Amino acid sequence: MVAITVTLDLPAELTERTERIALDANLPLEVILAEGLNLFFSAHPFTEIPQLLNELSTIQLWILAVQLAEQMQDTRFDSLVSAAKEASLTAADEQELQQRQVQLDQLILLRSRVLVLLQQRGQAVEAYLKSTP
Repeated sequence: MVAITVTLDLPAELTERTERIALDANLPLEVILAEGLNLFFSAHPFTEIPQLLNELSTIQLWILAVQLAEQMQDTRFDSLVSAAKEASLTAADEQELQQRQVQLDQLILLRSRVLVLLQQRGQAVEAYLKSTP
């Protein structure tokens, strides 16, 4: 494969997330960006990722682990849970809460599978988990 040099202007938030992944994975930023693009532009749709986990590179698994952790931070879910503790929810809010709970459960399961694979590949998963909120 031929490599080409590309200069990008990235939003600060994306840069910070990418740098955090690079730090967690102990890899250069360029490698994380290249693997992230490779994962994003793979021939498989994202819905097939759970079936393809074993085929992902270790770097791609780290990227996925961090992305899933960020997706699990659902402020709407938190506000619905808080509202449910204080009073009855509307039928629409109750349905939304149930849907978000299912989505959160799926994210947790997928991230757990990713972290197990990383651990099996000799990665410092325990240190990563201790360093994340």
